[in-house]
Formats: sequence, structure tokens, C-alpha cells
Amino acid sequence: MGNRSTRTPPSTATTTTSFREDSSVQEAITAALEASLVDAPLPLGWDTATTSKGVTYYVNHTTRTTTFLDPRLAQLGLTGVDSGTSTSGRGGRGSRKRKVKLPKYKDNLYAKVRRLLADLHAYQSDKGSLEIAVSRASMFEDSYEFIINLDALTLTRRLFIRFKGEEGLDYGGMSREWFLSVTKEFFSPERHLFVKHQKGYNYRINRHSETNPHHTDYFHFLGLMLGMAFYHGKLFSGHFSIPFYKMLLKQDLVLEDLKYYDEGIYSSMKKVKDADDIDSWDLSFSVTDLDEEGNIIARILHPYVEDTPVTNDNKAEFLDLVVEHYLGSVSKQVDAIRSGLNAFVPNSFLSRFTPEELEQVIGGVTPDVSDLREHTEYGEPFTESTLTIKYFWEVLAGMNAKDLKEFLKFVTGTEKVPIGGFAHLVGSNGPQMFTIVPKKSSGLPTSHSCFNRYPLLSLALSPSLEFCPPCHHQFSHQALATLKLPPICSSHQSGAPNLLRQILLKESSLDCY
Repeated sequence: MGNRSTRTPPSTATTTTSFREDSSVQEAITAALEASLVDAPLPLGWDTATTSKGVTYYVNHTTRTTTFLDPRLAQLGLTGVDSGTSTSGRGGRGSRKRKVKLPKYKDNLYAKVRRLLADLHAYQSDKGSLEIAVSRASMFEDSYEFIINLDALTLTRRLFIRFKGEEGLDYGGMSREWFLSVTKEFFSPERHLFVKHQKGYNYRINRHSETNPHHTDYFHFLGLMLGMAFYHGKLFSGHFSIPFYKMLLKQDLVLEDLKYYDEGIYSSMKKVKDADDIDSWDLSFSVTDLDEEGNIIARILHPYVEDTPVTNDNKAEFLDLVVEHYLGSVSKQVDAIRSGLNAFVPNSFLSRFTPEELEQVIGGVTPDVSDLREHTEYGEPFTESTLTIKYFWEVLAGMNAKDLKEFLKFVTGTEKVPIGGFAHLVGSNGPQMFTIVPKKSSGLPTSHSCFNRYPLLSLALSPSLEFCPPCHHQFSHQALATLKLPPICSSHQSGAPNLLRQILLKESSLDCY
């Protein structure tokens, strides 16, 4: 018999060890890649979140799912490490791995907005950038002439705003400021495009906007700006009335919508609707109205029923005509707005939202100092317990709504708060929370609005003698903490920089002597 060679089977322990080593190496490589991508933006439609245990996971709004795997690694063709696995013990043989429960997807208004943004970019997207150079003195006119002559695809490029005669690079803050500044001009009384509600902050389309010969073009321009705001994730200055959003969505207007036009008219028509018998009220198919110059006149609601009295049988028709007269008579203006808006946001996308949701998406939510404080980060050595920071929040909490908006505009480039609150502030490369860092030198207050970053001077402990720069009057501040910052006397106080100065000095006013 010949010699028969035999092969010794590999040791099970050796194989297991080798597998573990290979797995550990793979995990180490992947972990290194994840660390290198920490500042890279997530794909559109994705967000990061943390579990109650502090474990990071990823939210895919497009598919409405969650995962522990980093989608940026998938873009590189790599398989990420399941961050939902945590290790207990010291490591090695005695360590145990346990799974952290993956949170379920939460579908809310913020999620709908993120999903819309991803869908809009998938619908159309042009590569490259687009610089828009405008003068502050003629910002509306410059922007109109530039935007109105470009197609929607070109306007999907990354925007860079340049203010003529000013230095600065736009990493997002200047774009936010530009959107708010331009869109604010649509509500200027001199343009005759919108009318402000008697008791609120909402605006409705002016039924007599034709007094502005360019009103149709301006309404189309407004639609383009709305579409760009949706596409680029910007907020719009001012709040429209609910009937405005209903008309954009092509929804029927009802009697209750009249209260957004005139509460007195609504109250009168509500009485007609609720009355059991109006046959003796001597009503006709006409209303008292104001003409283009503000004169009181009578308007016939329909020529075919001019001489017909309003009765119990036809009052529903009468009320429909009243609603149409006051609210539906701006259909041409709405069509012009919709033509610009739909160039970016098709009706099928827009119809995902209710009128009330659109109001928040376009106009943002009300600023809340406690929410801002909860979602603020600090640069060393600042912490929430630092005296400077305590004073900062104390003064900020005491601000009125106008001053708070002015402060937010100074430090973030916009006075508006996005859907979901300050947790979803956006910087130059995506989500970026408001951050307070130590200011390295004295001088006028500064901010980095593109990064939502505010440099704040720390409090010093010795008094000093300073001068008011405009008038050179001597000023002595003997408070607990004197800042190395030129004070401004009460006769020269104005603007956001001085507002921030008051935050720093912990004073309501300073006087020259």
C-alpha cells in the first residue's frame, strides 16, 4: 500500500479567532471612514438622531425608515458598522454585546418637509452655482430683473448672494438674509400687492392690486421666490392668510374664511347663515364695499339676481357670492403666483400639505428662547453655568418679540425659526445648532451667520474708563463686570449691534455724562 497523506483539519478555535480578527479589522476600517465623514453632509432626505442611550441612528424620510447604518458609507459602496450594537464589560472574552432598540420612524410636519426637499431635488437639479449680485438700496428691483429672466432649472443651482460694495462670502447666511429682505418688500404698502389684516400679522392679496401696473409680473416673481424658498430650504418673510394657502392648493373657500378678510363682514354673514328666518330682513344681492380709492360704494354680486331679494331659500347662494366677491376675486393674482411656484413645486407635491401646514412651512414658527437655549452649543471655556452665559440668557429671555427677531437675524441671518424649532437650524453644510464661542478681541459685536455662531466677550472683573465712539463723551462703568468694548450712549443706540452690546453690558441703557 502506498503512503496516504492526510490533512489535519484546521482548529475550530483558530478559525474563530481569525474570523474575529478579520471582523475587528473591518470594523476598525469602517469606524475610521465614519470618523472621516463626520463633517460630510448626509444625502438629501436623511437626518441623524440619537436614542435614549445616546446611540446615533439615521432617519430616511424618503422611505420613512430608520437605520443604524451610515448612509454616507453606502454611497461609497461600503457596509457600515451597526452602531446599534454596544459593548458591555472591559472587552475581550468577558465582554458582551447587546443590541440597542432602533427607534421607529416618526412622520410629522418636519419629516414631510424633509421628504419634499429630497423629492424636489430629484425632480430637477442643475449643477454648479449661481451668483446673484444686488445692491441693498435697490435689492427688490435688482433681484426681480435677475430672477425673472432665468428658467427654474438654472435657479436650482447653489445660490451665492453678493451685496454690491460689501465684502463677505456667502456660506448660507447672506442667502437667508437675501430671501427675507427681498420677500419682505412684497408687503410694502407702496407696491399695493398685499393688505395686512386689521388685528393680526397675516397678509391677504389686495383686490385692487391693479393700481400697480406691474402687479401681475410681481405676483409671478413672488411665486418664483416661493418656489426657490421651498427648493433651497429658506423661509419667507411675512405670513399669508389661510385663504391664500387654500387658493394655492385649489381648495374651495368657505364662509369661515371671511374672518381672515374682515371680522365685521364675517360676523354679519354668520348671522345671516345662522338665522332661521331672514325673509323679512330686506336683504339684496349686493354688499357695501370700498373702491380703489377707499370710497364707500355698493357692489352688485351678480347681474342676474340684482333685483332678487335674499330669502331663506336662496341665502346659501347669496353667501357663496359674498365669499367669492371678497376672496375669490383675486384669482388672476393667484394664477400668476401659482405659475411661478409650480415651476419648482408641482401641485402633486404641494397637495401633501394642509393650508395650516403650508403657513408654518413658508413662514416658520414663533421663536422660543427656551427652545433656543436647549439647542445651543458652547465653545470652551463657556458652559451653561458660566456667568457670562447666565447673563446672556437672562437678557435674551427679557426681550420683546421685535428685539428677539433682530437678534436672531444678526446671529443666524434670519429672524425666522424653521419647522421643528432651533434643533433644525441650518448652516453652510447642513444642520448647525446655534453656538456661542468666546470672542478673542474687543470691539463691536460680530457674528458668523453662515455657521449660526456668535462670538461673545467674557466678563472682566475690573472697572474701566471708556468713550462713546460717536461723540467721545467719557463713560465709566462700575458694574460687577466691565467689558472691554466701546460703550454707546443712549443718544446713539440703534440696530442689532447695540442690542448685543446691551446683552453684554447687562444694562438697559447707558448715558453720557
